[in-house]
Amino acid sequence: TENSCVVYGEFKAREKDTDGKEVIIDMDTRITAGLHKDDSGRLVIDSLHQSVPYIYQQKGEYYPKTIADQAAAALERTAILERTIQLDSLTGLYNRKYTEMHITRLLTNDHESGLMFVIDMDDFKKVNDTHGHLKGDELLKEVGAALMDFVPPPGIAGRIGGDEFLLFMSHVPDVKTVETRMSMVLESIQDMCLEQGMVIHPSCSIGAAFQPLHGNDFDTLFR
Repeated sequence: TENSCVVYGEFKAREKDTDGKEVIIDMDTRITAGLHKDDSGRLVIDSLHQSVPYIYQQKGEYYPKTIADQAAAALERTAILERTIQLDSLTGLYNRKYTEMHITRLLTNDHESGLMFVIDMDDFKKVNDTHGHLKGDELLKEVGAALMDFVPPPGIAGRIGGDEFLLFMSHVPDVKTVETRMSMVLESIQDMCLEQGMVIHPSCSIGAAFQPLHGNDFDTLFR
């Protein structure tokens, strides 16, 4: 800009040869400086960064951009890996371990009140036996998608077994509202079966526990 600038520079430093010295320092040093012009017109140094070349540094790169990009990529890979560890690979819902950890955190750290659902698809084995495992997997994916939409944050929907799902809803307004919405989910599961032309329509068993009425920790509510 008119009153500020960034200056890049480079200089080479090399020790004088000394008799008996096995290692002689011979290196490039790179400088990045930020400057601005004050009211009197003098240039004032605001920041000064010095670095030495490293194996991944590109030609003409005075700021260690390459290593910063590598660090950002590593953080992104870590985030992807962490999310992969948290999720059920088939349905995209959270797996049992993470679901339990998340609900425990809501109940302890965040002091959330709410309602826990355990949903078990009855006779699901018959779906696999009659229509094949691929069809059964497709149904589980659609059920997972429906449950994901059913639970708003900070609640959670997880798959904790082959045909078993666990939901936790925070700040439940009233039991009637939950019953109505749950009926809609069950109806949507039946509709999925009809759309896929299934002869076997699995029903669902549902268990529910209120916090704090039925307990204040995961294990108590889950029982």
